[in-house]
Amino acid sequence: FVSGSPMAMISCSLLYEEEGANSDAAEENEAGVAECTVDDLRTAIIEARNDTDFIVVQIHGGVGYTDSPSYSMRQMVLTAGEAGASLIVGHGPHVLQGVNETEGAFVAWSMGNLLFDQELWASLPTGLLQVHVNTEDGKVRRATFEPLLLQNYAPVGIRGRIQEDIAREFAARSGLPAVVDDGAVEFDLSGVSWISQTGAQLESEDGWSLPEDLQGSYVNNPVVQGRARVGRDLLLGVGNFEDVDLRDECGPNALWDQGDPRSELHAEAAKEGLFGMRHSVTRYSVDPARSRPQHRIPVGPESSITLSGWIRGNGPGHVEIRFYPDTSSEAISSHALSIETTEEWAPFKVDTFIPSAATHMLPFVGAEADGKRASVDIDSLRFIAWSPDLETQMERYDYLQVDGSIDYQLSRRLWPGMADLGAPSDQ
Repeated sequence: FVSGSPMAMISCSLLYEEEGANSDAAEENEAGVAECTVDDLRTAIIEARNDTDFIVVQIHGGVGYTDSPSYSMRQMVLTAGEAGASLIVGHGPHVLQGVNETEGAFVAWSMGNLLFDQELWASLPTGLLQVHVNTEDGKVRRATFEPLLLQNYAPVGIRGRIQEDIAREFAARSGLPAVVDDGAVEFDLSGVSWISQTGAQLESEDGWSLPEDLQGSYVNNPVVQGRARVGRDLLLGVGNFEDVDLRDECGPNALWDQGDPRSELHAEAAKEGLFGMRHSVTRYSVDPARSRPQHRIPVGPESSITLSGWIRGNGPGHVEIRFYPDTSSEAISSHALSIETTEEWAPFKVDTFIPSAATHMLPFVGAEADGKRASVDIDSLRFIAWSPDLETQMERYDYLQVDGSIDYQLSRRLWPGMADLGAPSDQ
């Protein structure tokens, strides 16, 4: 019962059996999971409607580590919605997939992991979905998503840029209008939100520009002279080295590996915020002092990437990008270079292409070992994967780069009364 009203919960699993493998489905005399079939699922929901209009269906299925639902999941969700389910929650792909409405049911395609012993970059973002249901008719009236992050296999509350990045990506993967506000997502089920737009321009006369941070907005109606592309930060915003864990007043940076004792999170190494990363070498150092993300970062359909940030020091900086065929094998190639530094902060940018055989990448940054004592500070690091063109789902991308010029509308979906970027559009 919920607030005195009855509810029904139905769960089943889509089975993916290898040829010759034993089935995980329950049999008459053998324990197992409840197999999802169209007929069984429809029958269970129709029977539950004799007792309540509030029916929750959970389905385990889908293709692992993909950001959109599989055909079989869509088929089962359609069946559940047509039969009268109110809320359908999917799990199995281990990553967030967004929400939608199907045949009157509110659908969360995949909520990722919540408690799970995985250390894969793509499966670390997670969150809590809160729905408000009218128990008289079983309809979801309000839905919000609060981003979380898996740390040591358990979810923790987060803040800052990573919270905003996960929220925007979840909203963009969803098929419903969504407003991202203060690091959380609320889905517009009443149709009262609107799109704010303001004109903007970006130019570069000498090759690709530095990545332009869109600050949570997205590019709309672009007019390009030359080349332009949009991208997303694969580091989820943690390249600013700020503390994102709500449990700590001032703790280590999430998702960043400081296994090299010559690299340390340091307040005096910050260009912005409270922290940057300081790397130190001596005259006896043989290898660069480096830091990197904790886990290999998966590569999507993008073909080119940019590693950018701010650097200063009294010796050469070190930047390397390694490409891998999977999550455990040795690198198949790398792109490395040395960056001259001064005592003043300066931007750096490394543009390169992703090899066709690569499925994962890792950026390394630090200080070169060149026979001298040196210290190199790095901050505001971004590892941006670029879409090959502007004909894409623009809400997913939060950086813009141009070789030439672009005039565009900077757009964002807002609730009435929120601070806007310009006058309401007619979209």
